[in-house]
Parts: sequence; structure tokens; C-alpha cells
Amino acid sequence: MFITIILLTVAICLIVTYLYKIKSSYDYFQRRNISGPSPQFFFGHYLTLWNVPFYSRQLQKWTHQYGNIYGLFEGTRPVYVVSDVDFLQEVFVKQFSSFHSRRRPFITRILKGNQAHLFSAQADQWRRQRHVINPTFSAAKLKMMTPLINQCIESLIKKVNDMNGADFNIYALYKRMTMDVICRCAFGIDADMQNDLDNIYMKKSIACFDIDVEKLSIVKLSNVMPFLIPFLTQIFKFGLFVQRTTKKWSSNMLSENDGLPVTWLIERLEELLKQRLSSESKRTDLLKLMLDAATEEEIKDDTSEELSSKKLHYNEVVLNILVFMLAGFETTSNTLAFATFSLATTPHVQDKLQMEIDELWEDGIDKLDYDTVANMTYLDMFVREVLR
Repeated sequence: MFITIILLTVAICLIVTYLYKIKSSYDYFQRRNISGPSPQFFFGHYLTLWNVPFYSRQLQKWTHQYGNIYGLFEGTRPVYVVSDVDFLQEVFVKQFSSFHSRRRPFITRILKGNQAHLFSAQADQWRRQRHVINPTFSAAKLKMMTPLINQCIESLIKKVNDMNGADFNIYALYKRMTMDVICRCAFGIDADMQNDLDNIYMKKSIACFDIDVEKLSIVKLSNVMPFLIPFLTQIFKFGLFVQRTTKKWSSNMLSENDGLPVTWLIERLEELLKQRLSSESKRTDLLKLMLDAATEEEIKDDTSEELSSKKLHYNEVVLNILVFMLAGFETTSNTLAFATFSLATTPHVQDKLQMEIDELWEDGIDKLDYDTVANMTYLDMFVREVLR
């Protein structure tokens, strides 16, 4: 009985201490005179963000209410929300060496362990990846991919000409053309996405943007209680194992639409990497350029070693190809769609741009090359304004 009372007392003390620690953590911004919406106990501001259609709209609303610098809580973790230009320059430029890392997404952490792509790599791992990947996007390498890009553009122009002046949604065509370019330039797949409306890569890529991973129950739990991540990781991996096993052996195989689309894409990219390693393909694309600087051996990031001797692990190649594929897909198609809208609604800009293109596009040349496009200063200004 005495031991029971002691254990119960200890348990109560631990619970009270834990609850007090949570409560005191919400004084973080108040002690620093930083404004912001009031957090909810244990959840911080997650309950509000989980129940709105778009995170960005809610953050924009709070920015109008609390100013260019305010504080939020992800569970009990304090987060600064900043839209002040001078502050951002201080963080992203002047003190970039101290702020280059991002928190790794829960799903990526589960699927690839300590491996990460360039956007989620940290410290020495980020420096190594950036050093290895940077040359891949040099002018010389991009020139080598120009013929692949031109083929996709020609297919798009043919699709537009086939419309014979009828109204159509060009955004849908831009999405297919963009994914066509990415698949050809990134990993050498001629999937004919602009004509194949049922292309599985296209469907899975679109599905990645239809699913808000942050609103999955297991991800919510990992955000609110990060100390449970090792346990949740094992649960998630077991679920994936059961799904794959069931799909492989069951007579009623699971539909290809089951599971997270990002896991499907990672599995396909892993298969593609194995095929490329076993083949003697000389095709110049992003995958080949990365594989030339890759190894299957364990990589230890150490600042004492020369960066010139560093390589990518094969898992890092897969993740970086994936992020190139997804990051380039929606952003590029959205930019092209808004650029088209801008040209249609500002005829004088369209005329001026057309004059520059006609002036620099020499007679007798069927296709524009990299250098000619690079010399189009007004085109460059137009695209920058569209992005702004």
C-alpha cells in the first residue's frame, strides 16, 4: 500500500510538472513582447490551422491583424511568422549560415530515415548536397537538355493548333507539358503525357497536391507530440509493409490509388534508379548527372573533409529527383498559365515581347537555343514580374 501511494504521488508530480511545462512554454512570445493570436493548451494554434481550407489564407489574415512579425505555436513549439523584408534579408542573406536548415517532413523521415533531399537536409548534409547538385544546373548542362525541352514544346504547339480556334483550358495543357519536360529531363521517361490522358505518373503527381499531408492523423500526432515520432514511425512502416504484402499476395489486389501517392512515386523512382544502374544508357538527364556523383556506400557528413570528395547516396538521388519533379510541376505550370493571362490582358506588353523575339530570332533557325533566350532581356523582366 505504501509503495502504491509513493508511485501514485510520483506519477501525479510528473503529470503536474509536464502540464506546468506546457503552460509555461506559451509565455515565450509574451516575454519577448511579440504579439500573436492566443494559443490553445497543448495544441497551440494547430486546431485553428487544421480546420481552415488553406494555411496560407489564415496566416495572411493573422498578418493583417498582428503585423509583419508575430508568433504562433505548433503544439508547444514557438514559430515566428515573418513578412518583414528587412528581417527576411537578415535571415535569408546576411545570416544564412545560421538559418539554412528546415525541419524534415514526417513522411520523408519515415520513408528514408536519415536521408533527405536538398530542401530538408541540414547543416553539413545540406552543404554536401548543394555542392554536388549545383553543377547539375549549370548553363552547359541545361544546354544539353534543350533538345528534350524543345520536343515537349513542339508537342504543346501541335495540341494548341489542333484546337482550330476553339476555346480550351490551356492550364491543363501546361500541366501536361511541364510534367512531360520534367520526366524527360529528370529521368529520361518518354511517357507521352500530353497525349496519354491516363498516364499514371501524371495522376500520382496531381494527387500529391490533392492530399494535405499535414492533416493526416498520424502527422498531426507527430506534430503535437514529437516525442512519439519513433513509435509513430514504426506504426507507419508496419502499415506500409502490410499494404505492400497484401497487394503482392492477395487475389483481390489493392487499387493503385491506395496509399499515399508520394510513396508510390518513390517506389517507382527506386525501380527506375536500379534499371538505370544496370543499363548502359548514355542519355543525358538529371538522373544520370546525379548518378555520376552518387554511391551506395554510407556517407558521413564531416566538416573536416573536403567537399570536393563528397557524393550523394542513392537514396538522396531518389529524394532529390522526387522534389525536382513535384516542385517543378505545379510551380512551372502556374507560372506559364499566369504569364499567358498577363499577355492576353496587356496587349502592349505582348507586342513589345513579340518584337524582341522577332529581333533576336534569326531567319533560318527553326528552334530557339539557350543563348538566344538568355539574351532576351525584356522576356527576362516579364517572367520576373509574373513571378513577383
